[in-house]
Amino acid sequence: MPRLYEIYLPLVQSINDYGENFASIRIRRPVLDAIDDGAGSDPTLVAVRDKLRAKMEQWAGLQDHETFSEFFEAYYEGVFYLAALHRELSLRNIPAGGDKGNTPDFETINKPPVNFEVKTIDVADPDRTYDKIMADGLDAKIEAEAQAKRTGHGMTAHTIAPHGAAANFKEVVEQVMRK
Repeated sequence: MPRLYEIYLPLVQSINDYGENFASIRIRRPVLDAIDDGAGSDPTLVAVRDKLRAKMEQWAGLQDHETFSEFFEAYYEGVFYLAALHRELSLRNIPAGGDKGNTPDFETINKPPVNFEVKTIDVADPDRTYDKIMADGLDAKIEAEAQAKRTGHGMTAHTIAPHGAAANFKEVVEQVMRK
C-alpha cells in the first residue's frame, strides 16, 4: 500500500506547477509519515489515514477545491491528534454524523469525556479564491520565466487575499466565523 506522501506528492506538484494554492504548502511530509507509521497500531490514526487517502483519491484535479479543502481539514485533524498523543492525551475519533447530526471529531478516552471539534481556517469562498490565487500564481510564473529569458533572472510578487475583499479586521473575523 503506498504511503500518504507518495500519493500526495504528484498532487501537490501539479498544484504548484500550475500556480500553487494557499493550503498545499502547509502539508508536511513528517506529519503524513507519522500518520502512516502510527496507523499500524492506532485505530484512530487508521481512520485519519484512510480519510486522507480517500480525499486524495477523490480529488478531481486543480479546480476541485472542495475536495482539497476536505483533505486539508482531515490533515489538521491528524495534526491535532498527533499533538494530543505527544502530550499524552488519549483520544478516540468519533465517526462523522450519521443519524446523530453534527458530531465532534474526537473525545477523551478517560472519564469524564471531553469532546474536541477541530476547526481549520481556510480561505473564504474557496472556489473563487483558490481559482484567483492559482491564476495569479500562474501569471507570476509566466512573467518570471519571461524575465529570466530576457535578463538571466526573473522574479515577481503577488498578494493573496485569503479572506476575500475584507476591508478591515472586523470583516475578516466575520468571514472566518461564517466559514
